[in-house]
Amino acid sequence: MGQLTSNALAWAVFRCGGGFQRSLGYVAVYAALVFGAMVLATASSFNGYRDVMEGTPRPLLIMQFVIMGLAVGFSLVTTIQKDVTSQIIESHRLMPVNPRLAVLGYVAGSAAPFGLIALFNFIVGGIAAGIAGLPIGWWVAANVVILSFCAFLWTLLAGAAFYGNAVALFCIVPFVLVLISGGEAGYILPSVRMLVSPVVGSSAVSTSVLGSEQLQLWFVSLLLQAGVAWVFVEMGARRYRSADFPPLSASWGLFLLALLAASAIISIHTYPRATFLNQEFMVVAASISLVMVATIIIVSALASDSIEKMALSVRVFDRTTVLLVCAIPLIVGAFGACSPDTEDKTLRCFLTVGSFFIWSLLVAAWTKRLLLHNWRMTGIFTAALAIMLTPMMGALLLHSEISTAGAVIMQISPLAMVAAIWSDDDFGARLLPLAIQAALAALGMFLLHRRIRALRPPMIKPVA
Repeated sequence: MGQLTSNALAWAVFRCGGGFQRSLGYVAVYAALVFGAMVLATASSFNGYRDVMEGTPRPLLIMQFVIMGLAVGFSLVTTIQKDVTSQIIESHRLMPVNPRLAVLGYVAGSAAPFGLIALFNFIVGGIAAGIAGLPIGWWVAANVVILSFCAFLWTLLAGAAFYGNAVALFCIVPFVLVLISGGEAGYILPSVRMLVSPVVGSSAVSTSVLGSEQLQLWFVSLLLQAGVAWVFVEMGARRYRSADFPPLSASWGLFLLALLAASAIISIHTYPRATFLNQEFMVVAASISLVMVATIIIVSALASDSIEKMALSVRVFDRTTVLLVCAIPLIVGAFGACSPDTEDKTLRCFLTVGSFFIWSLLVAAWTKRLLLHNWRMTGIFTAALAIMLTPMMGALLLHSEISTAGAVIMQISPLAMVAAIWSDDDFGARLLPLAIQAALAALGMFLLHRRIRALRPPMIKPVA
């Protein structure tokens, strides 16, 4: 309990960032800019200060989101990366702090210097909204929504920053795209759209009080945000324990996949487009994103077993492999079953489950094979990406107009496969690419079996 109220890392990060003195300096400069802008706006306004009061809350919300989202996020990633590269984190690991609370300590310590700005915005904006006659309930709700979403982004950045700036950027770019597009990019990224719905929705940009449906949507999104954020806390905690740990174990990876699948389903049903074809497109987009996440989960979980258990299991099908190969298709099958009704929906779901089962088996077999050759995770991820993209690029390069052979080559990639399953009715053409994928999986298992046999020590026959 003491670590919650007195987090040593949070205080260390806060003091290294300038402490209370820098925090007061930030809010003094910010207050001078805000009041200066309000005075200039009042002098140039025809209706005086009432127009200025009415126009003040929204810009303050935007500035609060920019400062609390971008400034805190940049400070957080920089602090973690500096501790990692300078090896200061090695001394932090000796502190009697729970690794998960250490990750949260980085978040709290980086956000604390900007806390007075958030408080200043809330007070000044509330006074302006009261003078202008705007609903105070809207102002309170908008601040809660923005701060809760910023806390979600901070946690994502904290967990990813332990693995490098590139990983943090990769995790945050989808959210930035959805925010910049006003939610439109969410039809390509349905899972992400649901996770940012309170920010791009009416609760933050409208001056009306939340209705019951909007409140329910925000609450569901908040629960999903909390689940995804805790997975990233666990990711950061794993790397805080050891610099060699991969980001996800099998259980946390499957939990993340289930959260993203649930988020995509809610998003597809909550934000329908004008035509049903666009809902099909959202199902395809969500399935493609689930393929990529499932690949990362399989590689990370198997690499995690090989490191944490000090040796990779010398079996083709160990407990982790069976769990991943069985659970991932079931999660994606549930996602397909809950998608909007389409013609031959049941058959599409079965084909999707079969495609994910074969792909999971293929990735698991080749990952274990490469791990036995001491390949690093980066190399394995690159190989998986090549297997996904090379058939598509090869078919496009070899055929100006995709022929039947070109379509088969393209759909060896699971990305094209799930798109074809949910976007056309020629299910028979899916069987040959699935068979080729199955052959690749069988080849991987055969080579893995041979490698395992080569690594096993020869049996010593008893002396007669």
